[in-house]
Amino acid sequence: MITKKQDSNLEKLFKFYATQHSTQEVSKLSFDELKEVSNSLTQSDFMKLCDDFKMPISRDDLLEIFRVKALRSKTKIHNKLDLEGFKDTL
Repeated sequence: MITKKQDSNLEKLFKFYATQHSTQEVSKLSFDELKEVSNSLTQSDFMKLCDDFKMPISRDDLLEIFRVKALRSKTKIHNKLDLEGFKDTL
């Protein structure tokens, strides 16, 4: 069971990695697309997070976990994780 404090920290962690995009990528997006992008993790965002935290899982397994959870994610953009999908990966 995740406490409110842990949930809050997971949300902050998610937001930090979800907003780490280059200015070139962001400058070409509409406001709606920008909102969607900043509320989702790409595969590379997810892999960076896993690498930063030295997750003891093989790269192939992490990619498979991401792929499965991204398919179930409620984001409008394919191959991205929303906050709930991110929590499910844990």
